[in-house]
Amino acid sequence: MKWAILAVRVLVGLGFVVLGSEYFLHFMPAQAPPPTENARNFAGILMATDYFAVVKVLEIAGGLLLLSGRMAPLGLILLVPVTVNIALWDLLLVKLQGPPMGLILLALEVFLIWGYRHYFAPLLTTDAKPGLSHFERSKSRAGFAAAMSVGTPVVRYFSGIVGSFAAFVRSSLLPPPGIEPDVASMVTLYLPGGS
Repeated sequence: MKWAILAVRVLVGLGFVVLGSEYFLHFMPAQAPPPTENARNFAGILMATDYFAVVKVLEIAGGLLLLSGRMAPLGLILLVPVTVNIALWDLLLVKLQGPPMGLILLALEVFLIWGYRHYFAPLLTTDAKPGLSHFERSKSRAGFAAAMSVGTPVVRYFSGIVGSFAAFVRSSLLPPPGIEPDVASMVTLYLPGGS
């Protein structure tokens, strides 16, 4: 099963990286126009509004995440909506007048989601509460504490930077305590063009 997931992950990721890059680099021969009038009109609107450029960036990003194997679930989250739209294109606009690539890709991605199901399982919780992570609700408090202790020095470092910046802003922009601010002088002093 591990090898099947690897093969499908590389196949799907490579396909999206190549086809997404082709939109910007034009290294493949031009495709025939869509076979139905509705599909041609829809494709024309997508091309005219640069909607395709955004979709192709998502394809490249998701494909690279799948190819690298790092954050593959995030790559799937980026690619599944694109693939659903490709499948709907095949079903509703082209009316399956060719190979149903969208449906095949969707089946491959569902297989990958099943392979990475333990990462997606927390999304299907029925008792979601804001502010509580999966780790906080888990029975293993020691695992949560160990995971958080790795990030603690980084959090302290950035908290110190933010605190120092806030103190600088307070001391340089606000008047000392006990003195009533003169809004007119503050506006002329701190706005561009002020004296």
